[in-house]
Amino acid sequence: PIATRVSIQFPGIQFDVYCGRYNSRPDGWTGEGADGYFGNYTYSLPEFGDFFSKKLKDPVFRERVLALRGKRLACFCPIGTPCHVDHIIGWLEEEQAREEGVDLLEASFR
Repeated sequence: PIATRVSIQFPGIQFDVYCGRYNSRPDGWTGEGADGYFGNYTYSLPEFGDFFSKKLKDPVFRERVLALRGKRLACFCPIGTPCHVDHIIGWLEEEQAREEGVDLLEASFR
C-alpha cells in the first residue's frame, strides 16, 4: 500500500511515523506547523487540507511527505472517522497515480 493509517488508541499498535497532534517526538510529522489546525478534528479537516496543499509547494516539505510512502502513519483518531492522515494518504495515492500516468477519475469508472 501507499501508506496505512493506524489508530494508537490501543496499547501495542505498531507504527512507523506518529502524525497525531501535540507531537514532540523527533521522528514526528506535525512539527511542520500543522498543530494549530487540530482543535476539533472534524471541524479542522478543511483547514488542514488547505494548509497541506499550500505547504506541498515547499520542495523540502513535499519530499518529507513522499518519504511517508509505505509507512504506517499513526494518529489518535479512531479508524472509520475523518482524520488529517487521510489527506496525506490521499495525496500520496494521487501522486503515485500521476507518476504512473493513471487518470484516477477514469480508473474509478472501470
